[in-house]
Amino acid sequence: MKPSALIRASMASILTLGFASSLYYYNELNNKNEIVLAQELYNPTVYKEEVVDLDLTSEEETIQEIVPERIEVYNNLTMEELTEKLNRTLSSDLSGKGEIFAKYSIELGVDPYLAVAIAMHETGCTWDCSYLAKTCNNVGGQKGTGCGEYQAFDTLEDGIYGFILNIKNKYVDYGLMTAEEMNPKYAEDPNWSSKVNKYIDFLNISDIEYRTNAADVKMIISYDNPHILEEIEKAMPKSPTVKYLVTVGPERKGWISFHDEYSKLDPEFPRPVG
Repeated sequence: MKPSALIRASMASILTLGFASSLYYYNELNNKNEIVLAQELYNPTVYKEEVVDLDLTSEEETIQEIVPERIEVYNNLTMEELTEKLNRTLSSDLSGKGEIFAKYSIELGVDPYLAVAIAMHETGCTWDCSYLAKTCNNVGGQKGTGCGEYQAFDTLEDGIYGFILNIKNKYVDYGLMTAEEMNPKYAEDPNWSSKVNKYIDFLNISDIEYRTNAADVKMIISYDNPHILEEIEKAMPKSPTVKYLVTVGPERKGWISFHDEYSKLDPEFPRPVG
């Protein structure tokens, strides 16, 4: 399908959540999710579509949006983006705890990817969390009291905080910043670091790359946000399903102008059926 046809189709169904801050998929194109607004490639939430009618006979209005200040806390991610990315890896009893891991990791100066990777490896929560995690809220295998030879915590959040604090006090403060550097002191298994790093490798996959491939996205529409545009372009070599990049802002090399394509539309646009 030509880019103008894709834009024509997309103009018929925009979510009421707002043009430049919403994620939408147009599901009638080969029954696949082919169009996505770029800003929400950082957000895995699937919204329920509420379609509104657009009057294409009216004069084109300039789209203006006040972009909030972007505060990055780790690896070019905002706290919200970091939380969502951690939640993509956390599962079982740790599902949805990304904000807790992100908050305490940033607060204590510990790499949040490393903290989550160790926790996932130590607890086995990729499948089903260990007895120690479920019963004692111990997510890092810390030794102590209250749970046999291991430390017991009153809540899971307490356990996560205690785990990250332990990494800071016993490893980071001594210059042991990576899984490889921590391995001799943390675990007897010489392959422990490689197992932890598998989780870190997954976390390092670009959010845009991950979501475009997961949803088989064919077109990305983005407004003029330099950070997002650059991240999209960096992800394209590993995003083979994406065929068209469309900018709502100024012209950009390699991008289709939304406004140019919009101006080509016939003012009489039939309502999609089916």
